[in-house]
Amino acid sequence: MVPGKGTIPRGIARRDAASGERIAFGSIHSDANWPEEGGWLHVTLGTLSQNIRLQAVPRHFGGYQWYFVWPIYKQALLGFVVTAEGR
Repeated sequence: MVPGKGTIPRGIARRDAASGERIAFGSIHSDANWPEEGGWLHVTLGTLSQNIRLQAVPRHFGGYQWYFVWPIYKQALLGFVVTAEGR
């Protein structure tokens, strides 16, 4: 993720562990209005489409910790770190 930008859709696939046969496929991309407004993670799998809200929290030594926001309780959980350089 890069500050103020999103990503282009990337293909994702689910495969059977034993046979390697593709069971489902779709795409995933992000839209991050860095960091004041948070952002979204868009996941499409077949006919299903899900938008997952992201929330950014500043880190002590630069960058941000991004969290997936649980829609039922509007609480952030499961974080991942993005440095100030976008890595």
